[in-house]
Amino acid sequence: MTQDERDPLIRLVELALHLSRRLETHAFTDERITPLTPIDRLVMQHIDRHPGTTLSELAEGVNLRMSNASVAVSNLVAEGFVERGRSDTDRRAITLSPTRAALENVALVHAEWLSLVRDVDLDPVEVQAALRVFGALDAHLSADE
Repeated sequence: MTQDERDPLIRLVELALHLSRRLETHAFTDERITPLTPIDRLVMQHIDRHPGTTLSELAEGVNLRMSNASVAVSNLVAEGFVERGRSDTDRRAITLSPTRAALENVALVHAEWLSLVRDVDLDPVEVQAALRVFGALDAHLSADE
């Protein structure tokens, strides 16, 4: 079977994996960026999108074992990117939030990623459609876990 004969969803997944790998291995040119390991970056992205999340919510949200999530959080705390706090509703629960340094680093990373893809001639409607497709795939795969 040739590549053209494959199910378009398989091609979409392959392209997503390829693009992810290209971004994962990109050497940042902005010296202000603190590079993170792929797992630390995944954890930081979740905490950035869900400030105040707990370790168990984080582990479930990014599909990591609690021990692996805990190590990544410890790395990010040591880097000054995550701060631990107490939940307002349950004082026993530890929450995780991004620091100002983390938000600045995320902004720098996003700016560099945009510089890599900004010149691609894409219709904004198609970009929104792609976001819906990838969001639906992510939601479906998350529901299966």
